[in-house]
Amino acid sequence: MARSRPRSAEERRRDIIAATVPLLEEEGFAVSTRRIADAAGVAEGTLFRVFATKQELIRAAIASSTDPADLIELLDAIESSLPLDQKMSEVMSIVEESASRVRTFMISMKGRSLAAAATWRAQATADLREGRVEPQTCVPPDLTDLGDPRPPHQVFAFQIRQLKGAVERVLAPNRSELSVDLGTAATFILTIGLASLMMRSALPAMGADTTVALALRALTGGDPTYRKDAE
Repeated sequence: MARSRPRSAEERRRDIIAATVPLLEEEGFAVSTRRIADAAGVAEGTLFRVFATKQELIRAAIASSTDPADLIELLDAIESSLPLDQKMSEVMSIVEESASRVRTFMISMKGRSLAAAATWRAQATADLREGRVEPQTCVPPDLTDLGDPRPPHQVFAFQIRQLKGAVERVLAPNRSELSVDLGTAATFILTIGLASLMMRSALPAMGADTTVALALRALTGGDPTYRKDAE
């Protein structure tokens, strides 16, 4: 019986990151490395042969969860011969998925991490009151030391530029139908899609058809061909 091929270092890294993302969504930054190792099917020591620190692993998991590479692949796979309205519908769906992914992940991690910090504070207060620990030993869990060498806004800006380029490529065959240049059109679509990140919890959704119809009117100069329910 042939033995399975040992996983490469890169494969092991990907497996650990893939196991970490859902745990961060469930438990936030306070998730233990033992839990991560168990989920990844490796020894805890293996984590620290792949990642120098827990913070490095968490940074990698966050970057993986918000990486637009798979969304760009979907955008690039859109058939170039499709009519503009069909393209717009597919593009908007993919862009909104990007916004939804980021929002869900970040809100979940923030909530879980705040809960973990509150639990620690309550336990620490009780321990100090009962004299079970000394004040100098009462150290909070490391929930926030996630310093990326690049500021978060730079990481986000780079990802948005990648998405913008992909949207431009989708729209390029239809540039003659647009009343604005490709860069402006792509920026407009991303603005609408990512705005849903902020508005979704406060306002009812407009619906995909309405969003696409309004975007088409804006980008084609109000061509009646693209009006929904045109009379």
